[in-house]
Amino acid sequence: MREGAVALDVREPSEFASGHIDNALHIPLGEMPNRLSDLPQGQPILAYCGHGERAFTAASILERAGYRGLF
Repeated sequence: MREGAVALDVREPSEFASGHIDNALHIPLGEMPNRLSDLPQGQPILAYCGHGERAFTAASILERAGYRGLF
């Protein structure tokens, strides 16, 4: 994050409301395909969720859409 990575929280709104990384971009996993334009190009993206499964799926969606630098 210190090197310009964007924190992408892919949890549901209630989970995000209960706590999240400061300045995280919130896009629930189910909205990812329709909200790719909300993500910055050319910056590393750190996707996270509660256990890792949704973050892994989000990274897969982003990779197929041409994003690189995914964590």
